[in-house]
Amino acid sequence: MRWSLLIGWMFLMGNIAIAQVGFSGFYSLQNQDYWKVSYDDGTEVRLVDNVAVFGLSYKLKPFEKKRIEFIPEFNYAMKSNASFGEAKAGWGMMSVVLHTDFYPLEFNGDCHCPTFTKQNPFFKKGFFLRVSPGISLVSHQIEENNVLKKEATVKFNLGVGAGLDIGLSPRLTVTPYAVARFYPKLNWTSLDNSLVFAGEIEKMTTNFMQINLGLRVELQIVDNY
Repeated sequence: MRWSLLIGWMFLMGNIAIAQVGFSGFYSLQNQDYWKVSYDDGTEVRLVDNVAVFGLSYKLKPFEKKRIEFIPEFNYAMKSNASFGEAKAGWGMMSVVLHTDFYPLEFNGDCHCPTFTKQNPFFKKGFFLRVSPGISLVSHQIEENNVLKKEATVKFNLGVGAGLDIGLSPRLTVTPYAVARFYPKLNWTSLDNSLVFAGEIEKMTTNFMQINLGLRVELQIVDNY
């Protein structure tokens, strides 16, 4: 509820903000310790593999003199699937995040204009640090003996990272970025009841880390400069 109110408030601030719609795509490298199966020859099957993620976002700049930007984003991760013997495991995620970008090299005296028209040098006007709280719907499924078991959980998470805005025109900006995102204590309870995976997985609960490497394409839709 609190997140819904916060994001709603951000979208209603158009009268004091430059609004930009963005389309994101990033590759998410998954890192966790326990959701994997090891073979005798030393190879492993990871139940959660690296995935592509796509998102839709909306940038707001509510402060006239300080370069802090807010980007509410909805994103969807393509489903990851793995097989082990006769069993199959699947994993997916949908998220709402609130990227908060700080521009330390151009923090004061923002012209409140697109990156392309800013007067500072390329790196100074484009480099930012990101703090990104989020909430995700994480879904798991296991299929064995023609029986499909599904579960889902809602999990808070936090990302930190950096990026660089590159203005190609007054209405078009591209932004490469990297974010490390942490999910504390994700639980996959149906693994414990699985005839195949129960004896192979050391723990059903694991801390979860993602390294997200992506690109955002941003379109200016409101002129306020």
